[in-house]
Amino acid sequence: MQNLWKTALAVCAGICLTFAIFGCENSLESIKDRRVLHIGISKATPPFGYVDSSGEFAGLEVLLGRKLAKDLLGDENRVRFGIATNTQGLELLDSLGLDIILSNIHDPQSNAIAFATPYIYTTISVMGKVNQPQGIQELANATILVRSSSVAQAYFQANYPKVTLQTCADLRECLTIFERDDLSYFAEDNAIITLLVQQNPDFTISVRALGDPYPIKPLVKSTNTSLLAWLNKELSILHKEGFLQQAFDSAVRSYYDEMRSR
Repeated sequence: MQNLWKTALAVCAGICLTFAIFGCENSLESIKDRRVLHIGISKATPPFGYVDSSGEFAGLEVLLGRKLAKDLLGDENRVRFGIATNTQGLELLDSLGLDIILSNIHDPQSNAIAFATPYIYTTISVMGKVNQPQGIQELANATILVRSSSVAQAYFQANYPKVTLQTCADLRECLTIFERDDLSYFAEDNAIITLLVQQNPDFTISVRALGDPYPIKPLVKSTNTSLLAWLNKELSILHKEGFLQQAFDSAVRSYYDEMRSR
């Protein structure tokens, strides 16, 4: 019987090694064993995730990632951040060896990933130039700039399929295009648009809110049921304790302060 038990353990270990894509390598227990939590965040999407003037990761996603590491592993420094681009969620989880992605990735059709409880709700706003016409009716004949694979892009494709969209990879590229193109509007998360308008007197909010508020949800592999269950419970606690709202307010203030100091 003892030999049979050892054989069964060896088979299970072999399955985890051979089929790592199914979640053995980043299940809740394996994360606890390795004592490091790998989290994907944004690189250029303040105040959610960005690189500050010191070259350090900053923003809401960083604050939340450190809190998750502290509550799971007892130390907020037990987290390693990786940059999550607007690629498909599963591809990012696999290629970067991530346990959780906190950045907002629009990937609703994949059965290989699972979305956790939302950690914040936000809306889509549209930014224009101060000398441009304002209002949703003006967008029908205009070019609207959106980040590739963003919620804003998905919203326009679903609700205004005849609107002309121009895509950009990240916030820096979007701003470069927007600043040199007087014909473009830029549709993005309300918090980001508000920051950009406050920084630049030539920018204005043309449409304050498009559609209903939408959730920003972390994602994991759908096979990592133990990690997903823990994450959902943890986010529920952080909501009740007010941590998430406090972290968002802190991230916004920090970004404002940094922009004013430049």
